[in-house]
Parts: sequence; structure tokens; C-alpha cells
Amino acid sequence: MNSARGRLTRRGVDAPERARPGATCDELDDIAIYIQMQICHSLMNERLRRALGPHAISNRGYFVMVALRSRPDNLVDSSELCDATGESRGNMTRICDDLVEVTLQRLLSRFAEALAHN
Repeated sequence: MNSARGRLTRRGVDAPERARPGATCDELDDIAIYIQMQICHSLMNERLRRALGPHAISNRGYFVMVALRSRPDNLVDSSELCDATGESRGNMTRICDDLVEVTLQRLLSRFAEALAHN
């Protein structure tokens, strides 16, 4: 673990005591677990963002694709996607539009490469 992540984790461990100085040990443990989960979630999201960056796909777009691929026919109702990802209908529309745009750009790029080789 690098020193920046170590400091982040250490702050997460110390945060409950700073937030609730008179709390019992059990209360501090619950708060510490929650904070550690939040830190872990943040670090995982950042790592996923870096992995998906070269493909021009957002974290949310990735989770939508996972939800689609989990279906036998790769088809899903938009309300089911919203339920599966916790996104609003408006945001789901934006996410799907972004995915369609990325897909079209890739298809056009491949088509242009095929034409160039012929």
C-alpha cells in the first residue's frame, strides 16, 4: 500500500473517535466499519474508472452493460435497468445514450479501417 492510501486508511480508522469522542467501543467499531467500507468503495471506483478510461466507458455504463449481459437474451426493460443500478430514468437515458455513442464510434472506426484495407 502506498503512503497516500495508508494515510487515507489511517484517517478512516481514526475518524469515528474524532466524530464521536464519547462513543462506546461497539459504536466506534460500527462507525469504523462503515468508514472503511466507504474508503474501499471509493478506491474500487477509482480503479474501475482508470481501467475503463481507455475504452471511453463510465463506471455506471459498465454496470449497465453487466446488467444487460446478465440476461439470457441481452435485453432488459429500462425500468429494470433503473432498479438494478439505482439510477433515475433520466440518468439511465443519458448512460445508455453514451454507451450507444461509444459503440457507434467503434463500429464506424472499424468500418473505416476495413474500407482502407480494401
